[in-house]
Amino acid sequence: MASENTNLTNAFGLAKRYDYANAETEFNLLLSSNQNDVLSLYDRGCTGIHLNKYQLAIVDFDAAILSLNLSTKHELQALYQRGFAHQKLHQYNFALDSCIQCLNRAIVGYSIVH
Repeated sequence: MASENTNLTNAFGLAKRYDYANAETEFNLLLSSNQNDVLSLYDRGCTGIHLNKYQLAIVDFDAAILSLNLSTKHELQALYQRGFAHQKLHQYNFALDSCIQCLNRAIVGYSIVH
């Protein structure tokens, strides 16, 4: 069995080469050993977007966001990507809600910094 670092390196390498199906497999392996790995959830969600697996991507983004363990950068990206996935599924109210959450979170982050 490959180490988590090997799976992560493989997943990113595969995604970089646009081999999203195999990247998804690597993220699945990572998550099978640690279901709470929020970055792997986020990255698998991004891979799901590329594979047109929008509903699965939304599930991954939701889990990552709800964990409250994402960096602000990844949280904003997950909110945006989740909105994009909802839009692709013609779930416009959910898409808009996700984008509003993203903007509100960005405004809060900006006001804290400045």
